[in-house]
Amino acid sequence: MKKKDKQENFSFLVVDNDEYILDVFSQLITLKGYTCYTSINGKKALDILSKKKIDVIIADMKMPEMDGMHLLKTVKGQYPDIDVIIITGYGTIDDAVEAMKYGASD
Repeated sequence: MKKKDKQENFSFLVVDNDEYILDVFSQLITLKGYTCYTSINGKKALDILSKKKIDVIIADMKMPEMDGMHLLKTVKGQYPDIDVIIITGYGTIDDAVEAMKYGASD
């Protein structure tokens, strides 16, 4: 399989309530040749997960409706092979430790 084929078959899901962040991540990921889906909250992200093959989730920690930690726990419970990366502008060491405890990728 060619590198380009592998990239096209590899998909990301970016979850953030900030449209600008979604747009930037989406542009960067697709520019590299990967498939990128976006969601403005955790609940919509779970809906996408039920319909699409996702390899990596990049999720904000602080979001309305379902925060990144709740999304992480739910995803790891239902889809343990999906890598989840938690991002935040407001994180603490305790948040990082908790995210790692629940399976966030480092």
